[in-house]
Amino acid sequence: MRMRAGLFLTNKSSANFARGSQTDLDARADLSEIVAHISRDNPRAALEVGEGLLPHAKVLETFPLIGPLFRNTSLPGVRRIVAGDYLIIDRTNTAAKEVEILSLWHAAPGHPDFL
Repeated sequence: MRMRAGLFLTNKSSANFARGSQTDLDARADLSEIVAHISRDNPRAALEVGEGLLPHAKVLETFPLIGPLFRNTSLPGVRRIVAGDYLIIDRTNTAAKEVEILSLWHAAPGHPDFL
């Protein structure tokens, strides 16, 4: 399974940040915002959180349909993976064999407005 847009475009040996789509920019901004917010108080923890989210997202390469579906949302097929205090919100296109990471979201404030 290929990761698209959100955070990475990957193959079997590497994970590279994708560029170009608005979703990509949004998900990259989410990660940057998370790391910047935490780094104000604890730079080491910020790095650990940022690096800790990536392996959770990479699980989608092997298990693209992992995580429960969001119900009653305007976007069909949206799933979530819990990664510590964060949700990795994604959508899988099985025909194209792509997983799109829509957002990285801190779980405390609820769900993003686009859902």
